[in-house]
Amino acid sequence: MPISEKNTNLKFKALRLLSRITKNYPPQIDRFLRLIYSPDKRQLDHIQIVDEYDSNLLINIDTASFLEWSIFFYGHYEPEVVQLIKRIFRAGYVAFDVGANVGVHSLIMGQWAGVDGQVIALEPNPTIYNRLVSNIGLNRLTNIQPLQCGLSNTNGEFTLYIAPDDFANQGMSSLYPQAALTHKVLIQVKILDEMIPALNLNRLDFIKIDTEGNEYNVLLGAEKSIQQYRPYILFEYDENTWSKSNSTYSECEQFFAKQNYTLYGLNPRNYLVPLKGKKPNSPNILAIP
Repeated sequence: MPISEKNTNLKFKALRLLSRITKNYPPQIDRFLRLIYSPDKRQLDHIQIVDEYDSNLLINIDTASFLEWSIFFYGHYEPEVVQLIKRIFRAGYVAFDVGANVGVHSLIMGQWAGVDGQVIALEPNPTIYNRLVSNIGLNRLTNIQPLQCGLSNTNGEFTLYIAPDDFANQGMSSLYPQAALTHKVLIQVKILDEMIPALNLNRLDFIKIDTEGNEYNVLLGAEKSIQQYRPYILFEYDENTWSKSNSTYSECEQFFAKQNYTLYGLNPRNYLVPLKGKKPNSPNILAIP
């Protein structure tokens, strides 16, 4: 049964029908959806199904997770990132998805990179990693290699702070303490520059980084690879989470200026806006060599 026992078949059918309708509606309907079926506190009232995802893909959905709730009703999470991946990727691309979560972007990368491409999907949270592996297997994408580890500029074993089971944003985990992240787990952390030769990779075309505040340290640990392969780099910037790792946007600008990259903000309408020394208004930044 694709819904928890506390729900009825009638309710599931109604929400399923609604999800098919909302996939074609603008974001303004979000307020209505949150009113009738909010993603918050869905632990006793959540849908669990395998759903269609993007084109010719499948994905496991559990609406107790805000990310998967978004896919259930809208078809994507961060659709602007999905569209950007499709614009950039070519057959044969090699990519790293750092902080892959359940694979919402890894699956798209794997599909567009084709059989000659490769995606290294890194997710340190054990529970989320298992869902990532399940989604890869669901689509039989053999060109995606999942690895349960984090990335930074230092190797070793570190504490990962993760959300409790009843927290809506299960993808919110970090190497730095946050009030909402009340659980801990020890994880392996690696350096991207050392992973490239270890994985016998001879090219690197794209890096996506979403690590809840550790993005700049991941970049520092990838500096040699960036210099050698000149990949596109999509990373998340949030001043609050970056401050926890003592990282600043100014340092990031200097890093990319040294590498001769140009920075663009990616807004929700999939527009790339040249930053030209300005702080971004949107969380996703694309660095282009």
